Amino acid sequence: MDMKLLHLAIDNFKGCQHQNLNFQGRSASIYGDNATGKTTIYDAFAWLLFGKDSRGRGDFEIKPLDPSGKVVDHAAVTAVEAILEVDGVPFQLRRAYYERWSVKRGGGQATYDGNTSEYFVDGVPMKKSEYENRIRELVSEDVFRVLTNVSWFCEGMDWRRRRDMLFQVCELPGDKDIMAANPRFEPLAAAMGGLSMEDYKRKIQAERKGLNASRNTIPARLDEQKKSIEALSGIDFPAIRARRDTTAAKLEQLQAELTKLGHGALLDAKRNELAAARNAIEAEINRNTSHRQSQTVPLEDRRPAIKSAMDKAAAEAARWRRMAAGEENTIGDLEAKIQACRDFWAVENARSFQTKNCPTCGQTLPEAALRAARDRFEADKKKSLQEAVDRANDAKSSLAAARGRREEYIQAAIGMESEAGRLRAELEAYQPEAQPEILDLPGHTERLAAAEEKARSLAAEVERLEGETAAIQAEITARVGTLQAEVEALNGELAKEAMLTFARRRSDELREEARKAATALDEVDRMLFLCEEFARHKVRYVEDAINSRFQLIRWKLYDQQVNGGLADCCEATVNGVPYAALNNGGRINAGLDVIGALSSYYGVGVPLFIDNAESVTRLLPMDGQVIRLVVSNADKELRCEYGAQSKRSS
Repeated sequence: MDMKLLHLAIDNFKGCQHQNLNFQGRSASIYGDNATGKTTIYDAFAWLLFGKDSRGRGDFEIKPLDPSGKVVDHAAVTAVEAILEVDGVPFQLRRAYYERWSVKRGGGQATYDGNTSEYFVDGVPMKKSEYENRIRELVSEDVFRVLTNVSWFCEGMDWRRRRDMLFQVCELPGDKDIMAANPRFEPLAAAMGGLSMEDYKRKIQAERKGLNASRNTIPARLDEQKKSIEALSGIDFPAIRARRDTTAAKLEQLQAELTKLGHGALLDAKRNELAAARNAIEAEINRNTSHRQSQTVPLEDRRPAIKSAMDKAAAEAARWRRMAAGEENTIGDLEAKIQACRDFWAVENARSFQTKNCPTCGQTLPEAALRAARDRFEADKKKSLQEAVDRANDAKSSLAAARGRREEYIQAAIGMESEAGRLRAELEAYQPEAQPEILDLPGHTERLAAAEEKARSLAAEVERLEGETAAIQAEITARVGTLQAEVEALNGELAKEAMLTFARRRSDELREEARKAATALDEVDRMLFLCEEFARHKVRYVEDAINSRFQLIRWKLYDQQVNGGLADCCEATVNGVPYAALNNGGRINAGLDVIGALSSYYGVGVPLFIDNAESVTRLLPMDGQVIRLVVSNADKELRCEYGAQSKRSS
């Protein structure tokens, strides 16, 4: 895409009251003393496209100000208009910005209501979003900044973004492709798998950290296991096991005796009788409950059903009434619409043909033109009258339908209101049936009392029998507790045998772990060395590939650190001198070198503005349209000299 600036008109923008520049796609030199508005031209062009100044700021003041910083003329319209040629096709843009003032009712003084903006493309008014989309179709703001401002890429852009753009422009191969060209890096490529170089380095550095930590802690852990082995080796585990087995046998014998004591024959018989008595009580209660339930007669109560039907009928009646009211509103709207059609027809029918003179020059129209104008007038009038009749007929048809629906809804509402009244009367007259008296089984109270008394007597007898064996059980229980504590203590000692076995096995594992960690650490160090070797190889490869695209600039993309590592950077140099140390002319030519390379890559050419161009005695040749902004003490007002037509083609 090739964009050329044909014409630029500026009104009331910053310090510029009015300026017309007729570039016609040619390069130009604009001369002026300091503060005469040279940079304002570049700011105006950038504001027209993106609403920002030439340095990318969107919050700068665009209204003309007086020496005290106040707006000079609140009624002035700030506007910038440009005619561009995009791939040979003219393209007109206009952006305007002005204050809105209004006089409130009852007040005599105008009040400030804020600012408003207007946007035009080829004379067509646009919304802001539409205008921005049309600009974006031509060129993105990022690309425009890089290709129109000689210092933007090297100064205004973050170095990381600048570095990424250089890698994109030079279409560098990936790390795997660079490795494939050198057999020395084959093991590294295989080890990386699907990981990037940075991710792989982070991975093996984390592995190295873990291996180092493991190697450093293994001696302490081995010493800990050695101490455990020494402490446990002197214990006679077979003797402890024999004592535990003997004690466990005694415990088992006592527990069997205790069980037998608790199973006395008489006590068991009384306990069974007590259980039977309690079952008899529960059976009597269950029989009586079943008898009472059999006397319950299910009674139907229709009051909830009648109430529900009555509420439903009332709700339906209300719904039909609402629908009828809605049709009333529709009928009113349609009647008003029919009347409006009649009024319009009367006004339109009263119109007559009056024009006899040309609306442009005021001369009397020739007869033929007059007849043609009269025929058009009559045709338009006839069409308007017919349209009014058609709209009125449509509304009348809709009106008849609405009246029919309203009547239908009213009748439905009356029917449902009548049904609701009938159900209300039925509900008020309804009397539910009474439940008959519920009686117990004959003799239930006497049988239940006798069964409960028998159960109380058996419970007292069981308690007396249990008390006689309590003393013996208490003695045996105490002996069982002592033996259980002894068995648990011996089991605790025997558990140390498993700890000894674990300590010996763990010592062997730690020695093997130390051997494997040392081997793995050697391999990790070898791969880290290969990573560093590849990093240095890539530095030379990348810098050579990128620098081949530029005439003057040599890019420094990696910085050697004190520890021998490489850190990413992105610094332009010319003949070994860093960009920041170059004089103004050197920085401008370096910027031109960047613009030439990036313009070729993107296939985009836009007007190039060079501020402070007087500091350069010889500019790097450029194919596109170049607009130099030159400080000239002799020119107290802006003076523009136009050069040759740009030779760039899209």
